[in-house]
Amino acid sequence: MGEEGNYALQDMVSVHGNIYMDSRVLAWDLHLRHKDILEKVRRYTMDSIESCYKDTQGKKRTSYLVSRDGFVLMMTSIRNKSNECLRVLHRYDIAKSITCIDKEFTALRHDLNEAGVIRPWVNPRYQLDNLKSIYKDVTGDDTPRGFYDSIGNWMGITVPYSCRINITVRDWLLQNIPMKKIKEFILGVQSHTIVRSERGSWVHLGGFDSNTVEWDKTVKEFHGKCAYCGKEKPLLPEHLIPQTVLSKEHPELVDRIQNIVPSCSDCNHSKLRHDWEEWYRAQDFYTDTRYSAIKRHINKYRL
Repeated sequence: MGEEGNYALQDMVSVHGNIYMDSRVLAWDLHLRHKDILEKVRRYTMDSIESCYKDTQGKKRTSYLVSRDGFVLMMTSIRNKSNECLRVLHRYDIAKSITCIDKEFTALRHDLNEAGVIRPWVNPRYQLDNLKSIYKDVTGDDTPRGFYDSIGNWMGITVPYSCRINITVRDWLLQNIPMKKIKEFILGVQSHTIVRSERGSWVHLGGFDSNTVEWDKTVKEFHGKCAYCGKEKPLLPEHLIPQTVLSKEHPELVDRIQNIVPSCSDCNHSKLRHDWEEWYRAQDFYTDTRYSAIKRHINKYRL
C-alpha cells in the first residue's frame, strides 16, 4: 500500500501537452510503497520530472511526475501487478483524451468569440461600475446618485432611493433597465452625441431616429395619448415645426426630441404644415392642459 497522506494531489498533470502522474498516486494505485516506486523511477526511466511535497511532520520529501512512456519502462520491474498496471495505463489514456478534447474546445471557443457568436460572461454589476467610471470621467460627477438620476432622466423614469426599496439602487437599475440601454446612454455621453438641455435633461443630438429611447420616453411623457386630442390611438411621431419648414434653416433640429410629440393619424393629417399653436387653438378638442404639456416638452429638451 502506498504512503498515507497524499496531500493536495492531482492525479494527472499536463506539462507542455504531455500527461504525467505523481509517483505517490502510482504507489497508491499499484499497492506499493512510495519509496519502491521512487527507486524504480530512478532506475528505469529518465522520462520523469522531479517534484517534492511535505509529509505530516512538515518535512520536505521527494516525488516524481511520471509520463506514460516512463511508466511503461517501469512496468518491466513490477511483478504480479498486471491488472493494476493496465488500469494505470487506461487512466493515462483517458487523461490524454480529455486533454485533447479540452484543447479542441478551447480553440473552438476562441474562434466563436472572435466571430462574435458567443461572448464571455461579465458580471452586470462590474459592467455598471465600469460605465459609472466612464460617466465620472466625462461629466466630472463622481456621486452615485448623479449617475443613477442621469440614467433615469435619459430613460424617462424616476430612480428610487435605497430607503424606499428592499435592494440597492444599483441592483434596482439592473432589474429595471436593460444593460443595452445604459450602455447606449453612457457611450452617447462619452462621444458627446448625448448632451444636457438648458434644463438639465439629456438629449440625443442625432434625433429620435438615432436612438432607441427618446420616442418611447416621449410617448410615456404624454401618457400614451395623442398630445393634441388626448385620444388613445395608434401614435405617430409628429413634428411640431414641419420638416419641410425647419429643414431649410435648421435641418439638425428636425428630428430632435424637442420637436417631436406623439400624435394620432387624424391630428397628424389635419395639422400638416400649419403652425402648431395656431392650428391647435382652432381645434374643438383644444385644452390649456395639453397645450401647456406640449410647451413644457419643448422647453424641457431645448438646447
